[in-house]
Amino acid sequence: MTFFYKKKAALIEKQESTSPTIAVLANEFIERDIKANRKDVHPVIRMFEKDILLFIGNYKLKEITRREIFKKVLDPITDRGAKTQANKTLYILKQMFNFGVERDLIQGNPISTVKKKSVGGLEKSRTRALEFDEVIQVFDRLP
Repeated sequence: MTFFYKKKAALIEKQESTSPTIAVLANEFIERDIKANRKDVHPVIRMFEKDILLFIGNYKLKEITRREIFKKVLDPITDRGAKTQANKTLYILKQMFNFGVERDLIQGNPISTVKKKSVGGLEKSRTRALEFDEVIQVFDRLP
């Protein structure tokens, strides 16, 4: 083995032995990305607290698999009938893992290829007309 390969192998071994947990990644993601780039952070923080960290927060980043994410996080959300929430959770998880890849905390995003149709299904937009009282409120607020 050449010096380069030995050094790379030692680096990979060090990363694996000191691999942070998903909770560590989530906290850094919330602090550095979500709070910096979103106006309303509370729904995302609630999503992490209620649906993500309770179930996979203690997993090391090197140990988490796509199957575990489906089994522990996404499938239970879908099973309770919250398909749109499952899609939102998938979207946030993809962002978080991509953040971890950018920060060199994880080698690859385990759910990068997962599509909405595999989780909560495709969402249909609803058509809704304003009630008469709502139209009045709109006109009252116009300058």
